[in-house]
Amino acid sequence: MTPSNLLSLEVLVHGWAALLLLAMPGLLMRLLGWPPDVSTFWARLVGALQAALALAMLTTLMGWSKDGLSAGMGLAGIIVVNLTMAFVLFTMLFLGPHAPTRRGRFAVGTVAGLLLLLALVEIAYV
Repeated sequence: MTPSNLLSLEVLVHGWAALLLLAMPGLLMRLLGWPPDVSTFWARLVGALQAALALAMLTTLMGWSKDGLSAGMGLAGIIVVNLTMAFVLFTMLFLGPHAPTRRGRFAVGTVAGLLLLLALVEIAYV
């Protein structure tokens, strides 16, 4: 198996996991036998991480990394991870499911804002 094929497989696995966890976390949690939770917040957060990883690997696979497949995801991949996480966290903050407390919503908003700011700073240096 070539590195390109392996990376493609990783994108598929992480991408499908992300899609299922973001689109239908409650159903997936029941199917997997995970304990029922009052909120799907954490399942969606894991889905966001899976989506960010899949997109970061896709940037490497598409050749956006200057050092090729052996270099890892590089700065372009990290930017995609930060932007994806900021987008999903802001979406969860404004559209739900919310963090259960006001302090939790403030923390989610702060982390999302910092990730967005970090991604913009990184974009300026690419």
